[in-house]
Amino acid sequence: MQRPPINSLLFILTVFSSLSAENLSAFNCAEQAKSSTEASILNMDMLLNMPLEALLETSVSVASKTEENLAQAPGAISVITANEIERFGANSLYEVLERVVGVYQPMLIMYPQNTLSFRGDVISDFDVHVLLLLNGRPFKEGVTGGINYPIYTAFPLATIEKIEIVRGPGSVLYGTNAFSGVVNIITKQGKQLAAGTHEGQMAVSAGSFGARKVEAAFGCQDQGLTLSGGLSRWLEDGWDFRMVDEEGVSDSKKWDESNLGAYLHADYSNWNLDLGVFNSREGHLGEVPLWSWQANQADSQRLFADLGYTHEFSERWRFANQSDLQRA
Repeated sequence: MQRPPINSLLFILTVFSSLSAENLSAFNCAEQAKSSTEASILNMDMLLNMPLEALLETSVSVASKTEENLAQAPGAISVITANEIERFGANSLYEVLERVVGVYQPMLIMYPQNTLSFRGDVISDFDVHVLLLLNGRPFKEGVTGGINYPIYTAFPLATIEKIEIVRGPGSVLYGTNAFSGVVNIITKQGKQLAAGTHEGQMAVSAGSFGARKVEAAFGCQDQGLTLSGGLSRWLEDGWDFRMVDEEGVSDSKKWDESNLGAYLHADYSNWNLDLGVFNSREGHLGEVPLWSWQANQADSQRLFADLGYTHEFSERWRFANQSDLQRA
């Protein structure tokens, strides 16, 4: 079963604003969008002109849980930046990861966008051999440990700073699920902004197969409190899937999907908080390729909250505690 090509976008509207708390004057949307585009082109030109040595100095943490240069990290690691994600034109995290060398999507019948395969390792419809991390924290579904398609399809791409991918076992560091690979999603932090600054962006897109999407992201910092987050809503009526099953029955259905995701990150003093809700519904055939067994839709929701506290006693000694609550 082949998935149709990624939807060609008919139009994209992007509005970017950067407002100070003291200055909320009106601005020209067209000029802001033009400036944002020119900045993206400039950043890419700088990246292409960087020497190999500078590229290898890219900082990663997923390989050993400590910040280190990409060249020194003990593993086969790929890094996808926010600028690259924007240029990919992908609709979801699943489509972004399609571009990583050594990683492919099996598109199994039970959960079509649920499984990543690292170096050809696929054992079932459940994504139990790849571990997802959010800002270095394990991000696992608590029932089967492998229903991840709400994250792959509904996570707001505009909130991602970079993605670190390790191809190869990581169970020694991360435990369960890190059998063949680890994906670390690092989000944008409001603390990167100057004090009293607010920043936001919004994109609206539409395309073939009745596809439409709205995505927004923001960041702000004021009086020691920093906030960042985003919202993504992606709908597609789907393509007309036809099949003759093992019993000789011929039928068809719309391969539709509906995804909604919201994410929030907060920092205050030594505390940090991550909140998220992701809901995904997509067309599928069920457990076996028979129209008589057809389940029509796969529907799953992920809720999570992660609260952390860090205190540094010295350069060598630090206390850190993380508590999380997840619901599938």
